[in-house]
Amino acid sequence: VILSEVPELLPAADALLARAATPAARDAIAARLDWWRRHARGRATVLDAPLDRRAAAAGLLSPAERALDALDKAGTAPIQGVVRYAEAAPGPGLWLMDGPDDDAACTTGQAAAGATLVVLGTGRGTGFG
Repeated sequence: VILSEVPELLPAADALLARAATPAARDAIAARLDWWRRHARGRATVLDAPLDRRAAAAGLLSPAERALDALDKAGTAPIQGVVRYAEAAPGPGLWLMDGPDDDAACTTGQAAAGATLVVLGTGRGTGFG
């Protein structure tokens, strides 16, 4: 199972790190979260921006709530580790795929990694499909 869209998960960093299966997995997750924070610094990104109208209309109250909602969609399994964009998971379980928070980009990375089924819960829908 692959969880993606790392920037969307940043406001739920503590909850994400708490799901790590091992200390090595936690370190790998922390490293990717830190990279995205550094990458966004000084750029026009939406990592810490207020919710857009669509998310607010869907009933979400904050970026943290949106991030926790995204993490909840992955179930309750521990995260085994991190794979790079389009890299196949090295074993069974839940893996975090490093990649942007864009529907088309994250699902393309999952398919390139060998995913045979992609479930993209968007709440209000998406143009990708």
